[in-house]
Amino acid sequence: MRLISDPEELLRLFRRREISTREIEEKVEGILQEIRSGGDRALERLSREIEGIELDSIEVKPEEVEEGLREAGDFLPVLREAARRISDFHKRQREIFGLEGAKEVSEGIKLRIVPLRSVGIYAPRGARGYPSSVLMTAIPAREAGVEEIYLASPPGPDGRIPPSVLASAHIAGVKRIFKLGGALAAGAFAFGTETVPKVDKICGPGGLFFTAAKRKVFGEVGIDGLCGPTEALILADEEADPESCAADLLAQGEHAGALIGLITDSRSLAEEVQRELEARAPLLPGSREAVERGFILIVGDLREGARIADLLAPEHLSLYVRNPEELLDLIGSAGAIFLGEGSPEVLGDYIAGPSHVMPTGGAARFSSALGVWDFVKFIPVFEFEKAPRELLEAAEKLALLEDFRAHAEAARLRLRKEGR
Repeated sequence: MRLISDPEELLRLFRRREISTREIEEKVEGILQEIRSGGDRALERLSREIEGIELDSIEVKPEEVEEGLREAGDFLPVLREAARRISDFHKRQREIFGLEGAKEVSEGIKLRIVPLRSVGIYAPRGARGYPSSVLMTAIPAREAGVEEIYLASPPGPDGRIPPSVLASAHIAGVKRIFKLGGALAAGAFAFGTETVPKVDKICGPGGLFFTAAKRKVFGEVGIDGLCGPTEALILADEEADPESCAADLLAQGEHAGALIGLITDSRSLAEEVQRELEARAPLLPGSREAVERGFILIVGDLREGARIADLLAPEHLSLYVRNPEELLDLIGSAGAIFLGEGSPEVLGDYIAGPSHVMPTGGAARFSSALGVWDFVKFIPVFEFEKAPRELLEAAEKLALLEDFRAHAEAARLRLRKEGR
């Protein structure tokens, strides 16, 4: 881990992380154009050329899902328990925010809350698939009331999607599953093909090609955001356990391109965490790169550290300090906050309940973890028994101020018809 003394350098790390390149953008543009014009045939050809996979079918057959459930076997209970907790959290989230039906806002104004019709979610493959990402994305959509939830995930060399992913999709209520990866999945969901339905919104984390494709199809469909490599930041004092700090940093460091870091007011803790990381990283595949990319910042006091953490707006922020609640009010930007070593990030990744699909690259300054609000629309409904005179007169004046005379006449007409 590098010792950094300048907080500005940290801002550059968190805000300017590469999530695409010109070469990727150009390749993705070509892929999307082919899918738009070629449909299923383009998907089959591109799967063969890019992934080296000859698809027997783009869509997963029901018998494949049944086989996946059988093969998932021993993991089904824990998948169902995770699904239950994720469902309970998002159901309660919907209730807290009142995200259903119509709400009367004021006289003549109602707000309709309407779920999206269809959503396409994506689960990257990784080494063995990401069943947790399926649950963390599909269940919030289901609890928001989305009826048509589809999944795309890359098949392996054998043309199969991992059994755990198929089982998670079944548990989460996914309607149909497609064997597509990266830009192919985004393009198919954005434009629709003979087999893959066009959706209203594309959601979920993915690699560089999927993220670049989401960016390009935005406007054709909605997207939840542009998820870059994962981030884990720990703010710790001298009483923090160096082993726990190192273990939690390495846990996120397993993800490709992860950025991990420690901010502390204790030089001795920084040195102990560094030793723990150097001892553990060689034993964990992929972690060495994350440790080499990572950083340690020593600050004068914890309040300064909290202010810097807030500026960084990290995806995961752990407060391993004596009284974490005292610092909480200083932090308004983070994907998720974990208070104390009894609340490790791994619980948020898998089982606690909130979605682990969270903003990265500083996007936590203006966005939140995936939630039921990402799957509903808010439609104002105007219903005045008789348009109030004062509102019509004000509308007329504002229209004239902007030199929109037809707008002004529409207001005057109502006034004349009412004899006002």
